[in-house]
Amino acid sequence: MDEISQPIAYLLGILFTTFVVVLIFTGKMDNNSQSYVNDAVEEFVDDSCTTGYIAPEKYMKMVKRINNTGNLYNVTILCNSKATSPYVDPENDTEKADAYANSYSTYNKSEVLDYMFPDDTTTYNNYNMKNGDYLKVSVSLKQPTYSARLLAYITKDPVKTISYSYGSYVGNYEENAAVAQN
Repeated sequence: MDEISQPIAYLLGILFTTFVVVLIFTGKMDNNSQSYVNDAVEEFVDDSCTTGYIAPEKYMKMVKRINNTGNLYNVTILCNSKATSPYVDPENDTEKADAYANSYSTYNKSEVLDYMFPDDTTTYNNYNMKNGDYLKVSVSLKQPTYSARLLAYITKDPVKTISYSYGSYVGNYEENAAVAQN
């Protein structure tokens, strides 16, 4: 009996060790991909907020960088545009002196990309933003990575390991700090 169980134990030990090494290696690949995606998104958002516009070339550069990880991602863009208008008292329908009302319009990825990449032309447009606008980019995996698949095999739960969301205000931070706290 010992002659049969010992080779089986060695084989199971080798398979288990190989599986653990592969799991660690793929986990490290996910960590590297996460860092790479974070850097690409932060660079894009910070650059767009600093310049006050989203350049088509910079958007394409970000997408190319995150796709270089070998994974497929969902990219979401939200731009909240701040609009200030005089405050109108609802009781007597008059404007109040030195009182203003802020409102926000939200533009999503399709609206931004449709403006930047119009169908009827070969020229691209910059998507202009103004001081006080808030740009947020979110990235998440479409499909699980190898590490997530291995973990799902062990835990029987689907896992998506790479996702990131980053946003920033356009323009002067001091002017936007009160808005960020509310």
